[in-house]
Amino acid sequence: MARAGLGPAWTCVWANDFSPEKALTYRRNWIGNELHEGDVAAVKVDSLPNADLAWASFPCQDLSLAGEQSGLGNQRAKASTRSGTFWPFWRLMKLKRPPVIVLENVAGALTSNKGADIRALCSAMSGAEYMFGPMVLDAVHWLPQSRPRLYIVAVRRDVPIPRELLVKEPSPVWHPRAVVRAHSLVGPDARRNWVWWNLPVPTEAVPHLDDLIGDGDAWSRWNGKKETDYLLSLMAPRHRDKVNVAKNLQLRVIGTAYRRTRGGQQRAEVRFDGVAGCLRTAAGGSSRQIVFEVVGQRVRSRLMSPREAARLQGLPDTYELPEAFNEAYNLVGDGLTVPVVAHLREHLLNALVQPAAQLAIA
Repeated sequence: MARAGLGPAWTCVWANDFSPEKALTYRRNWIGNELHEGDVAAVKVDSLPNADLAWASFPCQDLSLAGEQSGLGNQRAKASTRSGTFWPFWRLMKLKRPPVIVLENVAGALTSNKGADIRALCSAMSGAEYMFGPMVLDAVHWLPQSRPRLYIVAVRRDVPIPRELLVKEPSPVWHPRAVVRAHSLVGPDARRNWVWWNLPVPTEAVPHLDDLIGDGDAWSRWNGKKETDYLLSLMAPRHRDKVNVAKNLQLRVIGTAYRRTRGGQQRAEVRFDGVAGCLRTAAGGSSRQIVFEVVGQRVRSRLMSPREAARLQGLPDTYELPEAFNEAYNLVGDGLTVPVVAHLREHLLNALVQPAAQLAIA
């Protein structure tokens, strides 16, 4: 999805994933032999081609609220945690030193382990002589999905940064409180290399959630009345009230829900604000987002299909997904939001790479 967001003007010269299922899907959608399937810790720097940009979206299970928040682990180990796969990647970056690097992860990386993880990331980038700027970009600015993600754009210190790409103060849109707090937590050397990126707020209309949810794919199977009634029974009064409000509208209203544990009790929590909850991987029943359709007094429910989830990530319906539900849903839930990447490309990356290319020629 990073490749889709960067668009055809960018050429992918090397790619990596550990998952055979994701590798297969990548090859079905992109023509070329650039994909290396395997552990990044086993990659030798001599096998990497030169590139203007390196992008890493490392596992987030140890950093997210849904995971155990065990953190980045020990950088001297290969990968003491799943998120610790950052360190083998970073060892390659210190040797290869591409002009621009983008890191993507959950926003929880800003606060996990009481700030130790973001301090470690910033110290690593600063120590390798990169200027860097963390931002939180929420997919909701482009698509009807609540998906805040941390993006850190780092630039090698000898690469000139156009002045218009920087601002002196943090923006409340891209630099929320957690980013500002992280800035205060990092060491003095890292703080000197910290920059505040200047990104415009998107002005394009966001698609309606109702238009992305339908019955047009093989995964769209509605539950029977018994299962829907059971989900309704799991709702606390205020969530049942949301369903009743939707009934009174006498329109087709689409809502989304997740099962959660509250006070030791399983609950179904629904929203009808036109925004889907953040997509996750299909690790269990509670990780799969539920669609509610209310038309007058009729209420239907079913799992969100992988195709609908792909639309919420900005992938076109022509993008081939795995045939199995869980494989397809995992791929999408683990992925990037395509228009978010495109926004970074248009307003930051294109401008950064041009000075880098001129520098390389000189």
